[in-house]
Amino acid sequence: MKEEPKPLLTYDDVARRLGITRRHVSTLVAEGRIPVVRIGNRCVRFDPVDVTAYIEDAKRRHPRRRGRQP
Repeated sequence: MKEEPKPLLTYDDVARRLGITRRHVSTLVAEGRIPVVRIGNRCVRFDPVDVTAYIEDAKRRHPRRRGRQP
């Protein structure tokens, strides 16, 4: 049985998920860092898989440091 696809996300959904402003999401889109799904002329949505990929990429680019630096 096929798994049902996850619903697409809005700008507000992505902003909440990333803990940033809607405006910052717009900047990430303009820079091509998060792809969008365009529905018609004005409707823009985000695939949750792409948002998760952006998060994983950010983790690789900026790994957390464990413990204190001497």
